[in-house]
Amino acid sequence: MMKDRFLKTNEIKNIKDKVKKVFFYRICGTGMGSAATLLKEQGINVHGADTDFFPPMSSYLERSGIPLRKISDCTVDYLNNFDLIIVGNVVPKNSEDAKMLESLEVPLTSFPQALGGLLLDEKSVVGISGTHGKTTTTYLGVQVFKKLGVDPGYLIGGVLPEGMSSHVGTSELFFIEADEYDTAYFEKTSKFLHYEIDHLILTSLEFDHADIFKDESEMLGSFLTLVDRDLENNIANIDYPLVSDVLRKKEATAMYGEDNSQFGPTNITKTPVGTSFILHHQNKSYQFETNLDIGHNILNLSSIILLALNLGYSEDLINGAIKNLQLVKRRQEVVGRINGAILIDDFAHHPTAIEKTLGTIRSIYPNKEIIAIFEPASSTARSDLFQERFIESFKLAQSVIVIPPSRKSTVISGGNLDIEKLAQDLVKNGKQIYLADNLKSLEETLLNVSNEKNVIITLSNGKVLNLFASEFIEK
Repeated sequence: MMKDRFLKTNEIKNIKDKVKKVFFYRICGTGMGSAATLLKEQGINVHGADTDFFPPMSSYLERSGIPLRKISDCTVDYLNNFDLIIVGNVVPKNSEDAKMLESLEVPLTSFPQALGGLLLDEKSVVGISGTHGKTTTTYLGVQVFKKLGVDPGYLIGGVLPEGMSSHVGTSELFFIEADEYDTAYFEKTSKFLHYEIDHLILTSLEFDHADIFKDESEMLGSFLTLVDRDLENNIANIDYPLVSDVLRKKEATAMYGEDNSQFGPTNITKTPVGTSFILHHQNKSYQFETNLDIGHNILNLSSIILLALNLGYSEDLINGAIKNLQLVKRRQEVVGRINGAILIDDFAHHPTAIEKTLGTIRSIYPNKEIIAIFEPASSTARSDLFQERFIESFKLAQSVIVIPPSRKSTVISGGNLDIEKLAQDLVKNGKQIYLADNLKSLEETLLNVSNEKNVIITLSNGKVLNLFASEFIEK
């Protein structure tokens, strides 16, 4: 296949009226599955395949009615019946899958480019980007604007408490979790560069994804390219120095940050029903109250409030829309008890996210001792890049159970996380440390060290040894 058979966003726009039948190759990824349901909802005939199908994505796709098959059943003759093949990012360059796909007569593209060309160019896209809080902030945005009377479209990279993780929507507004990870083996630019973003929310910025960016400067380049676009709104959390570096290229239309009283949120106060706080914007101060607990989700919500203010919604309307909000699953989600201890599941895996999450848990449960279960699952977390920072991030935990990585890190410039050193350094900092390399040892440790005086929280973007399938958890 010639290189020009890999279609870019603008090329897809030119043929969108001819794209009636598409195939998602490796459909079970979170982004791929959600994108597939969006295109099906838009009226396109969508099919897909993967090597295996596991919940929750397999259940999600079954509910959507998309015909599925195994990759082994996808012959060249079968795939040539489609107008466009959308290739998942898990397909490696020079693999047998890639060679077969490149032999087809059908053009190939990635799901970010397909969404950009087939759907998002007709929407007013709100891209939520940054190192932390993308999924939560995207879901908060969808909920708030629904309560403001809008039917927004959305693509959320997480499991919602109810309903599907994507929706085309009847309004122009479309919320999308816009991450900086690369797009496909044939398109190594960041996903968010293909989403036709009109309103950008930059929640945070720290070095991450060291498996695709060789250093901080290379990662920053993607964000600088994004911010340089013609944006209607550019809302940024200036607590992070790298965000300030990005804003030197283009001034923000609204700023926020807990460390900067000029903008807020300030006067953050726990109330009987949640949290009250003040935001300062365009020489005015606004008072808000939400059911969300004190912690980093107040910052996430602040960005959505600023977007609503910039789009012309009043303080009173916004206050009505933020009273009763939910979080996606695996974000401070109470899932049961063990030995009387409250068990909470959370996605945090970067040192900053761990520190902020534990801070929120401490504010919610001030009289309980925290047992943190840490599983370094992402390539960056499995590396030695944050070897020292992880020590400080657990300062609010009394005990840490570490699950050693089952794979080596794939970062470009670095080695593997030294689990023994991490454990020794945490002990030096006064922590009780336990190692658990299988589910049985994790269960035994939890049964031995936990009681009603504890709150247990898992911190990982992995499966935590399938802990939540354990029957010993009291639901």
